[in-house]
Order: sequence, then structure tokens, then C-alpha cells
Amino acid sequence: ANHDLIGMIGLLEWLDPKMDAPDELPTEIKFGAPVFVVASQDARGALERARDLGSRIHCEPREWSVTGELL
Repeated sequence: ANHDLIGMIGLLEWLDPKMDAPDELPTEIKFGAPVFVVASQDARGALERARDLGSRIHCEPREWSVTGELL
């Protein structure tokens, strides 16, 4: 996106060695696993909508901030 605060999403595929998708989706986040983090003006609302859709929630929303210049 051409916006100062919107980034890109990168999808990870293991190629060397090749790793096929698991038969069942994992229910734990292992050390070093790729994660998807979302910034939202309505994190609690996004959380509830994700739960309503059956998403597995690994962590409740947390307030955080970044200091310094944005890239």
C-alpha cells in the first residue's frame, strides 16, 4: 500500500528443505515461528470479530507504542 502507516504482509514458505503444510493446524506458537501482528484502532472489536469467526486467539490485545521515526 502507498501509505506511511500501512505495511505489507509476507507469507512464509519453507523451500530448503521443503516443508509441506501440516495435516492439522498447530494450536501453539513455537519459538521462531512466523507470527502475524495487527495494529488496530479497535483491537477489542477486532478480537471479538475474530473469535466470532472461530479464530484461535493466542494473546489478548495489549497497548504498545513505537518511538522514533517511522520508516
